[in-house]
Amino acid sequence: MDGCAGQSNTVSLPRAFQTAQALFREIDDSPLATNSDEYQNLVRSCIEQYQLCRRMVDQLSLFSVDEIIDDVSTFNLRYMLIDAYLGQVILKLMQQDRKPLLVQAQICFERFYELCSDYGLVEKPDQQYYLAIKNQIQSNPTRSREEKIARYKRHKQLKSQAKELEDAISSRGPSNGRGNGDNDDDDDDDMDDTQRDHCLLLIQIAIYNTMEGLRSIQDERVLLEMQEKLLAGQGQVAPADVDNRLDIHAGRSQLQQATGPLLANNGKIMRPFTITSKRQDIQDGVFRPSWRLPTMTVDEYLDIEMERGNIISGGGKEPEKKDTEHDGDEEAQDRETLKQREWDEFRDNNPRGWGNRAGKG
Repeated sequence: MDGCAGQSNTVSLPRAFQTAQALFREIDDSPLATNSDEYQNLVRSCIEQYQLCRRMVDQLSLFSVDEIIDDVSTFNLRYMLIDAYLGQVILKLMQQDRKPLLVQAQICFERFYELCSDYGLVEKPDQQYYLAIKNQIQSNPTRSREEKIARYKRHKQLKSQAKELEDAISSRGPSNGRGNGDNDDDDDDDMDDTQRDHCLLLIQIAIYNTMEGLRSIQDERVLLEMQEKLLAGQGQVAPADVDNRLDIHAGRSQLQQATGPLLANNGKIMRPFTITSKRQDIQDGVFRPSWRLPTMTVDEYLDIEMERGNIISGGGKEPEKKDTEHDGDEEAQDRETLKQREWDEFRDNNPRGWGNRAGKG
């Protein structure tokens, strides 16, 4: 029911959920260090508020397996997100023993997934991804990469659509009760539909975050088990105050010195590795501080030289060749032939350099 209160005599469910949401946004936007006392106090307060909301929802039996999503009111749809948000906040908590937190967060994520599955809100790709996580099925790297890209694009699209609906709701504002005509009723129905669509998009986004949270829990458990094995091999006991730090010096040095195959046949990573970019290495070796780099392109340089007048361009037409042949003038041809013969005789009688006596005794 809308606006119903829980067993608490002081706080109603809407008020408790509003407080929890405000703390959740404050944690996401907080510039504080995650290991600071102030940040951790915010996380603990947010966890308490979400846990209070969950108890109220369970006591009021707001959701039932016998219902479909259309039976849930728009006002109560937002309470489906409690377990998803609670799981995310629990993972931000830092304490000496990490394993109990992973168990609590996993329970919250699975409760949320089962609730969405009962109402038919989980799409087929998400169902397959959830089963792969739960059964620890490792797909080949190429397919896994394609799935991650597709899921990321879908998540980005959902966030964009939710932002548009949120802006539309904010621009219209709350109903101010002006007028009592049919148009006002239609506007209220449109607003209710917009808010419902916005809540459904938030649920889809939370389903994505839930999958990523479950995957993160699974990977962190592997690291914790690896850490315990390394410390047990050295005859050491895992310290209680690790403060969520898995990079203990002894274990880290062994991991860095590990040899052998990088990937198993099922695509699982067997040892640490570093991703390097050869292109970046080449670029770092070229663009050094003492080197003079070009400040303009060749075309820009030619334009500047053209403005300065240092480039000669243009020119007229090529001069027409003079016609040295005298067509039809035999006397002129004879004179030209005689002139050539006289020149040939002069060259025969006067070899090249004949009259040059310079430098000789």
